[in-house]
Amino acid sequence: NPANALKTLIFRTRKLLEPFKLSTQQLITQNHGTYCWNPEVSLSLDTSEFESLYKQSCQPGLPESQQLEFLLKALALYKGDFLPKAAWEPWVIPISRHYHSIFVRAVMQAVELLLKDEQWDSIIRLCRHAVSVEALNEDFQYYYIYALFSSGRQRQALEQYRVMVDSFYNEFAITPSERMANLYKLIQDREHGVNTDLSLIQKSMQESQQSLGAY
Repeated sequence: NPANALKTLIFRTRKLLEPFKLSTQQLITQNHGTYCWNPEVSLSLDTSEFESLYKQSCQPGLPESQQLEFLLKALALYKGDFLPKAAWEPWVIPISRHYHSIFVRAVMQAVELLLKDEQWDSIIRLCRHAVSVEALNEDFQYYYIYALFSSGRQRQALEQYRVMVDSFYNEFAITPSERMANLYKLIQDREHGVNTDLSLIQKSMQESQQSLGAY
């Protein structure tokens, strides 16, 4: 019975809304055989605020300090992808991708602004948060490791690089890009340590020209 099934769902939804200390009958109203959120009740959604703050950061002529302020406020709201427990629902997928693409753009724009003043600690905090949301984004990992290195934390940078290499290989069976490999070499040269990245060792052993002949 679809009508009874709907009534059951509305009942469960109203139970979930009880912590708001408002009449759940008032929050979700019935009108002409349909249920809806009461438009007279003030409502604030983190998704709407997140997108609004990002759009404000993109206003033409806005000073960079204000751009950064809006971006950081927006990123502080993003705790993870949209409705992760329903990630494969057809209606959730495009919405999740939309907010995630905004998140990626916001992170990279904020990093570019912070790089201008070499605000390494702020970049570290930002990229640590970004990596916690999406560990397999190489841009996030690159600037996280680069900021650690640039702030004098070479050992932490090397450790994060190794964590990143393991996760990339385990998930996709791929090795780091040339850009990431060059950063690793730069950190190793500064650290005067032993090169333990097998992909770089293998690359260094390759000859520049192929020899002709049976072998």
